Amino acid sequence: MSEHIMSVDTAAAHFLSTIRTPFLNEFFLFITQFGSTSAMIALSIAAILFYSFFSKRRYIIPFLVAAIGSAVSINLIKMLVARARPAADVAFYAEKLFSFPSGHSASALAILGFIAYTAFKNVRTTCARVCILGGAALLILLIGFSRLYLGVHYLSDVIGGYVLGTLWLLIGIRVDMWLNRKR
Repeated sequence: MSEHIMSVDTAAAHFLSTIRTPFLNEFFLFITQFGSTSAMIALSIAAILFYSFFSKRRYIIPFLVAAIGSAVSINLIKMLVARARPAADVAFYAEKLFSFPSGHSASALAILGFIAYTAFKNVRTTCARVCILGGAALLILLIGFSRLYLGVHYLSDVIGGYVLGTLWLLIGIRVDMWLNRKR
């Protein structure tokens, strides 16, 4: 990592550690759970069941590409980069795995993004589409910010997670388009 990125990361982490309040601590501890591995697995199972029971099976393979691709690449990159988490003086609690990229951010963007994409394609009203995209974007941003607020990731970790999640979301969408064209 460059010195400039590391200085911005450290400054942001220290600033956020100074503005914590009991209410915001509880709020962001709640929000961060939506991006946890167990929440993403549960959401993935629910999405696959939904696609299966509501005649949307064509989305299962592209969804799995986005979800599994992001999970595998998150773990590989974490091992390759091996970046330490923020120091104990800014971390609200300790995490075990490496810091870069943020798995919560990458998974949320890939999985929630793909679910929003399929929902967007299957509703017709502008209001419903705006609500779907706005709601998904808001939750994805809150999950990423929760990781920063809680001091368990640096800003560049979350941005890297968003970039990785976007890549897998776009790959999943492309696979959907490719498979749909074949039908």
